[in-house]
Amino acid sequence: MLIGLNKKKALAQPASAPAENALIIDINATNFESAVLKASMDKPVIIDFWAPWCGPCRQLIPNLEKAVTQRGGKVILAKVNVDENPELSQAFRIQSVPTVIALYQGAPVSGFAGAKPMSEIEHFLDEIIAHAGGNADNGPDLATLIAEAAHASDAGDFERAQTLYGTVLQEQPGHAEALFGLIKVYAISGHVDQAEQIMTSLPDELRNDPEYALIQKTIALVRAAPKGEIETLEAKIAQEPDNWDALFELAEICFAKNQKEKACDALISIISRNKEWNEGKARTQLLAYFESWGFADPASVAGRKKLSKLLFS
Repeated sequence: MLIGLNKKKALAQPASAPAENALIIDINATNFESAVLKASMDKPVIIDFWAPWCGPCRQLIPNLEKAVTQRGGKVILAKVNVDENPELSQAFRIQSVPTVIALYQGAPVSGFAGAKPMSEIEHFLDEIIAHAGGNADNGPDLATLIAEAAHASDAGDFERAQTLYGTVLQEQPGHAEALFGLIKVYAISGHVDQAEQIMTSLPDELRNDPEYALIQKTIALVRAAPKGEIETLEAKIAQEPDNWDALFELAEICFAKNQKEKACDALISIISRNKEWNEGKARTQLLAYFESWGFADPASVAGRKKLSKLLFS
């Protein structure tokens, strides 16, 4: 089980306003159930997933804190350092920071990614408070469906992920997160042509979304991956452990099949023993994978730690 931030690590957190009546709290795996899940049964809890190295996080946190404080106890702000709490990031399928998720009565009800101006933050909070007051519509819980779809995708249940994203899109045809999620599922499940077909049909406002460029890179990486079987390559590498080309090919195939840990470990194996192979190609590829997965993804967090240890120890 993870523990909370120690005093030294806490210094890396953006400056925060003092907590008022426990409206602004730091969260880890130890206190998550009592401070977030149980608290959300009575009032909305806004979870802010942030990282010490994230500039937009430092812009967002003071505005979130101010807006929450101004609402006089109607909502709680819970802050999660993704580097210190990869289990919580994985549970909520966090792909980038900052990401904000609103939880009410134990279930996600809304959210957003990236830094937002104060006016949008205030509107977001007011909508969540209205939802808790019973003014929200009684339609499907889209945030929950999307979270379930992302979980199914990571588990390799692509058919279920497609169905769940499709349900969201039936309710809201232009829902950006569902569209991008569906495209990514098609890409990593071997249906790249379908993924590209949807990409070409997206409206201009979604083409300007940062997620659009990331998915383009994901599709390109999947397209570039060679055909082959993971087991065959692993057997070859067992006989030829210094076969860098085979290790790199293994990483590409694992990436295309959404086996993140294996893809990362294959490239780390090259970097640890031949850092300059092919002009640092393994490190460049690994960074591309982190960007595709999202820097808050548990695979990216774990991979960055392994890479940092190799490069700076």
